[in-house]
Amino acid sequence: MVFAQGGRRHRLQEALLNQAKQQPNISPLPSAFQHYRQELEAQVYGAMGITRDDKANRQLAVLRNGVFGTSVMGLKLQVEIKQSREELEKAVKYAAEASSKERLQMLYWLKTGQATIAILNHL
Repeated sequence: MVFAQGGRRHRLQEALLNQAKQQPNISPLPSAFQHYRQELEAQVYGAMGITRDDKANRQLAVLRNGVFGTSVMGLKLQVEIKQSREELEKAVKYAAEASSKERLQMLYWLKTGQATIAILNHL
C-alpha cells in the first residue's frame, strides 16, 4: 500500500505516467482470448465516452490506468504493533464506529502479514 496525498500524490502520478509513456507494459494475450479484451475495452472506454477509433484518448486512458492500477515501490517502513493478534481480533469485532473498525482491521492485517505499507516522503 502506498499513502501519498497532495503534492506528493500528484508528483507520484506524474512520475508513473511519464514512466508508462516510455515503457508501456501491456501483456499480449493468446489470440483465443483477444475477443475478451476487445469486449472489455469497448465497455470501459465506452463508459468514458472514448470511441474505438480515438487512439489518442484510448492510449491516455491506458496510461492513466497504469498509474492507478499498479503497485508502487517506496521507502521501507517498519511498524511495531504492540497488541497481540487476539487483542486486535477482539477490538475489530467490538469496534462501534466504522472508522475505528477500519483502523483496527488495518493493524490486524499488518500484524498478521496480510498487508504492508510504504510511505513516499522522497518525491
